Amino acid sequence: MIISEAKPFQEVIDSLKDCQKIFLVGCGDCATLCKSGGEEELKAIKVKLEASGKTVLGMCIPESSCIAAKLKAETAKNLKAIRGADVLLVLAC
Repeated sequence: MIISEAKPFQEVIDSLKDCQKIFLVGCGDCATLCKSGGEEELKAIKVKLEASGKTVLGMCIPESSCIAAKLKAETAKNLKAIRGADVLLVLAC
């Protein structure tokens, strides 16, 4: 059984203190099933980040983030936004 849970938002925002532009990466497999990194969770953290003064440049949800080919294919579609980001925030196991 895989268990994935989100870190407390304060811990996340503290780790991003030196970063302004963020790109979000979720997972369409485990993190979606565990409700820690699917579409709903990415949308929710985007709202929280923007309310904290951060800029979210975009997001993607690969079918399975732990499979390199699937991650690579999905991030390739978002390369321009990713290159403009200070950091990738990954909500996956």
